[in-house]
Amino acid sequence: LARLELRGKSMDAHLPLQPFSTATCSLGLTDELCLMILNSKLTGLEAVITENWSKFGVHCCVDGGANSLYNMSGKSDTSLIPEYVCGDLDSVKEEVLDAYLKKGSKVQLLPDQDETDFTKALLYLLKLRQNGELKFKTVYVMNGMWGRFDHTLGNINTLFTAGSNMPIYMLSEDSLTFVLQPGTNKIRVDSGLEEGHCGLIPFGHRCESCSTVGLQWDLNNQSMEIGGLISTCNLLREVKEVTVINSNSILWTMSHNLLKYQY
Repeated sequence: LARLELRGKSMDAHLPLQPFSTATCSLGLTDELCLMILNSKLTGLEAVITENWSKFGVHCCVDGGANSLYNMSGKSDTSLIPEYVCGDLDSVKEEVLDAYLKKGSKVQLLPDQDETDFTKALLYLLKLRQNGELKFKTVYVMNGMWGRFDHTLGNINTLFTAGSNMPIYMLSEDSLTFVLQPGTNKIRVDSGLEEGHCGLIPFGHRCESCSTVGLQWDLNNQSMEIGGLISTCNLLREVKEVTVINSNSILWTMSHNLLKYQY
């Protein structure tokens, strides 16, 4: 996941689904990948988490996300132990917290109520990385999307406010969503796990100019904003990668077939 300089503008290369594919999982990226589990129902994501757990070098449950992992993995499972449990800890059950403490998890209270638990936990992990305690370069966030809409908007806001320094991929039951920073973005779409649908959505501000290569309905130097043009229900063409050149940060979302994948 490299950042290169191209004609004075940044170029980001994204491989969002490659770590989950057996055809491409031999990337040797374990130390570079961080897994976060938010406080949401993980229905459908259980196999994705359990079968790919060892591919991540860091695991963090955000507050009630610890309940979800605990309920999913079973009380006796000692293979799925998060290194960190973070947040204001008002949602995690006491028995779950005690169980993970006994199994070696570090519990970090983050009481600031001006930020969401997701934002606080992410900033906490980024600080540990800055101090050299962690080495991850990419974050995957497991989050069921069928909860409260304000929570969903808060999570998307975190992608924009805390995700400018590295790729942060939010994975739900059927979609993978992340922010494309201004410049040229290359998105690999040949893992075999792509369902085909995708979208480009300006969030919170206008995108003055956006062009794409590799979509069924490509954009050509077009402006987008909520209340005007946005690109939803678009489709991937049969290409190895999609190119997006955007003047402002923009949300990319794509459907996946992870729940149908046979590990």
